[in-house]
Amino acid sequence: MTRSGWMLICAALAAMGCDPKGSLGNFTDTASDEGGSTEGATDGMGATNTGGGGEGEGDGGPKLDVGDGDDDDDDDDSDSSADDGIMLDVGGSDCDEGCAVDCGEIYQCGGLSRFDDFGCTRPNCSDDEDCGDGERCYYGEMFGECNSSGVFCSDETGECTCGQDDDCGGRYCVPEEDYPPANPLPGSASRIDIGCAPNDGPAIEISLGLDDGSCMLPVPTSPPLQLVIYADPGTTGTWEIANPAASGTYFDGVASHPVTIGTVTIDEYAGFAAGSYGVVADTGTELVHLAGDFDLTEDCGSYIVCG
Repeated sequence: MTRSGWMLICAALAAMGCDPKGSLGNFTDTASDEGGSTEGATDGMGATNTGGGGEGEGDGGPKLDVGDGDDDDDDDDSDSSADDGIMLDVGGSDCDEGCAVDCGEIYQCGGLSRFDDFGCTRPNCSDDEDCGDGERCYYGEMFGECNSSGVFCSDETGECTCGQDDDCGGRYCVPEEDYPPANPLPGSASRIDIGCAPNDGPAIEISLGLDDGSCMLPVPTSPPLQLVIYADPGTTGTWEIANPAASGTYFDGVASHPVTIGTVTIDEYAGFAAGSYGVVADTGTELVHLAGDFDLTEDCGSYIVCG
């Protein structure tokens, strides 16, 4: 065809709105015209080339499409794209009871405080058995702290605030690794002697921290720790260190000091006894935490007549 024939055809196409850009030898640039990406075009290595022309030409090498191929949809969802993925629940208001406080100057969290690391109120307990694995029941009064027995939190005002009962009897579960360690006793042996209670009844005297707990030896006069339970020999149970249930003394090598708070438990008692204790003695200058187990503790019988 002659040159004048081509010119007539092009003029006719232009009148119909045809874009001569699509003539032989040019690729349609959908990336620049429509904001999308060319699908199906491959380079000599078989990699999909999703780039268009314009400024993207000259980057060199194929481009990898990590989206869904629909840039228009991606643009529409741009506001919510940050919400995609895994959401981590770090406490917030998702507490078993009440709401999560704002940990800081007003509310101390973690460690031995009333609130856990997420600001949630720790569950109440009466002993270690009430707590979960890896936890212990913390009684702050044993360590000179006054923790309320009832703490109540709510967010009725839009901010989590708490109130509490006016007492110091709070006991709640804390991580075992945060529980205060016990002071060691000099020895590991123990023995039981039968003495007299204030009402002239029998008393179970458990001497702890001895080098030798044999009944062949005289009755210890100043054992490192002696816990006295006002009950009949052979009785099992748990006793609070408070008259008229039980009492105790702690000897630090220089003087004896009263055991002011805590519990002692006898789980088995038939000639030999086994149990545990967790108490605090007040030396006048410090509180001494003493805790442990005793096993195969021989009952040495009665050496005195009460009444």
